[in-house]
Amino acid sequence: MKSHSEVQKTRESYHREPAKKAVHRSSLLVPELAGATASISFLNHFLLKRNYDDVACKITGVAADGRLVNAVTVPVSEPRVYSIVPSELLGQRAHMYVVEFFCASNLFVPFPAAMINHEGGNFLNSVHSYNRVFNDVFENDAINAINVPEASIDVELDDGYEPFFVFSSGILPFKDRIPVRLDGPGTSETREFAVEIPKLAHYTVGLGDAFRKPGAQPAKVMRIEQPPQFMFYGRLLVGTRDLSTGAFSANHSYYDSSTVSEYWPNPDPSFRTYPVIPGFGVAIRMYPIMSPGTLRVLIDARDSRTGKLHNICAGELTSPGSGHLDVDVSKLLSEAAIETAAISVSATPAAGNTPTRISHQIVYYDRDSRSRLQASINVSLATPNTFQPPGKTSQSWGQIMLSKDYRSGMGLSFNKPSGEPGEVKIEFYCMQGKFLEKSFSLSPGGSWCMTGEALLEALNSAGHDKSDVEPIWYFARSPRADLTGFMAQSHLLSGHTSGEHSF
Repeated sequence: MKSHSEVQKTRESYHREPAKKAVHRSSLLVPELAGATASISFLNHFLLKRNYDDVACKITGVAADGRLVNAVTVPVSEPRVYSIVPSELLGQRAHMYVVEFFCASNLFVPFPAAMINHEGGNFLNSVHSYNRVFNDVFENDAINAINVPEASIDVELDDGYEPFFVFSSGILPFKDRIPVRLDGPGTSETREFAVEIPKLAHYTVGLGDAFRKPGAQPAKVMRIEQPPQFMFYGRLLVGTRDLSTGAFSANHSYYDSSTVSEYWPNPDPSFRTYPVIPGFGVAIRMYPIMSPGTLRVLIDARDSRTGKLHNICAGELTSPGSGHLDVDVSKLLSEAAIETAAISVSATPAAGNTPTRISHQIVYYDRDSRSRLQASINVSLATPNTFQPPGKTSQSWGQIMLSKDYRSGMGLSFNKPSGEPGEVKIEFYCMQGKFLEKSFSLSPGGSWCMTGEALLEALNSAGHDKSDVEPIWYFARSPRADLTGFMAQSHLLSGHTSGEHSF
């Protein structure tokens, strides 16, 4: 883990001297998982944001024993969505795919704005790029300087479901034991899982058999202590899977900072606003993984009919600890007869200053389904303490999956729930190019949403052919610097849901 103060220094350095320590390679790893087909999709933001037309995407397939399968390079030069099924591009299914973007100009960010999609019979999981091989040993020195456990893992130990994680290796073979700790009220259990895999491989660990017990399961918090790997940034793919069908919903893990004391120089609250996407319920889960202290968490919602602002006390969260917050916001709003377009979450320290990293899950789920596979998206609260260059504006882009078999939708909101309204221009792209654009004024504390059904109608009206499942991407701009988007998709029959935030 790179300390947050060092992250701030890096951002400031980029804006002060953009030619210094330039990034010319941006990469990710994509595992091919059982019962699903992996694909990647991305909008050519290189062209739309920076006017780069000389980007190349190289995809390398790696076999389960670490041998090279094949490698193909795709030029990225058109203003459109690129959707690639690596097994089709390479002519055969591999165990792992190394995806690399190269450019002579400065890419600035070593993680590409790409989505990893895994499609199975009755589910479609989406997660943004989350692990990669470092560009050089100096990156390794900086980012792997602090080793902490991974967390933000929803614990589903009911019959028929289990939490799981996918561990990946980097440029070297891996052989070690991975401790997993489950903390509950007055209890703590640790199990170790032996993992031995070659380079550039992955291994799925199911946690149900190790931790499930008869009877009702109290709420618990899980942490995974993966050993550091040289030249590798190793986020975990973590989530819940249905044991009867193999379907899963997963997102990336996040640092457990409960042993790291890192705070802003003041007690100002951290915050973020989330759109209420039509057709989906929304919940907040917050785990005790921030720097030591106690947070008071509030949820605000403005009634769309009356304009009245309602405050919901979500409770207090102490870190380190074994308790966490799990608030079904849609249920609370329904019970209070409140209709709202967005919710705003804030966290204020009960004493002392505010932790720099306050990670949590924004959850979207199918309100008409009993499926336990929900879109549990890892996000961090925003703060006014973050470095922001003068005149900064917003450029936000993300994926929405369209299919006759899925309900899908997206929403935009400003992170800060106060201030002046901001103008927003949004463009929608498919694999043939731009097919729709809209302009509107967005109020802080509110949202602007678009359903997959409306996008499908616009796509058909524009005369574009549509495959069975097609990734649509949006690109939104605003003079306000805090525009963010979220999306969710749910299978119409199973109710299995997945989602992700924008770039």
